Amino acid sequence: MVFQLVTGMLGLLPDATQNRLTLDRPRLPPWLYWLELRGLRVGKSRINLRMIQGRENAAVELVGRHGDAEVVIRR
Repeated sequence: MVFQLVTGMLGLLPDATQNRLTLDRPRLPPWLYWLELRGLRVGKSRINLRMIQGRENAAVELVGRHGDAEVVIRR
């Protein structure tokens, strides 16, 4: 259930066939100032992300990546 909540807030759209992780209009609720996700798997890659509360959308920082998966952020 927690993963579904995070997926909805951040608009996570993993696509292993295209080796891509898309974040579609990522947002954090007003009470959550930052969130860090580690070890997200996309195909054979692992991705670490940090999201920080922004005015309209969350700012997304790619903290680490093992593999060659692409990270796309749609505003």
